[in-house]
Amino acid sequence: VSTVEHNTFVDANPDLVLDPNDGEVFLIGERKGRVTIKVDKKSKGINTISLLTEDIKPGDGIPVHKHASEEEFIFIEKGCGILTFGEERYEVTSGSMILVPRTVWHGLKNESNEMLRMVFGYTPAGFEDYFRAIGIKPGGLEKNLTSKDWQQINNKFGVVYRD
Repeated sequence: VSTVEHNTFVDANPDLVLDPNDGEVFLIGERKGRVTIKVDKKSKGINTISLLTEDIKPGDGIPVHKHASEEEFIFIEKGCGILTFGEERYEVTSGSMILVPRTVWHGLKNESNEMLRMVFGYTPAGFEDYFRAIGIKPGGLEKNLTSKDWQQINNKFGVVYRD
């Protein structure tokens, strides 16, 4: 083993090898979308990238929106849906990968009869705190966010939803 390889191995953080159920779970909005924060600044100390999963029920989806400060990547792990990307719509299936530059409109709808799971993340890290701000932990108390609360949170995180 070379010195470089050995140092890389020694410096590896075992907390970054995650089991399927690892992560911080939040239920989002009235739809109770299940978002799991897997890798983030707060718990893992990673500043350059975050990694999350979301399970989207049949008929549910993520409203069309854009980010001011982050690039986003989305990988469809299972299921299928319709992706809005800019002004176009695309069918996405297991294995589809989407790279979303900042300020590009995007959204996803599960129009199938099966659960859709997406793995997604942001660079730089930090937007995962948005889900902490708007979500509740399973079994937690509702936040009952007002429209003013939503506006303040959206402004803080630089996200804009299309009407």
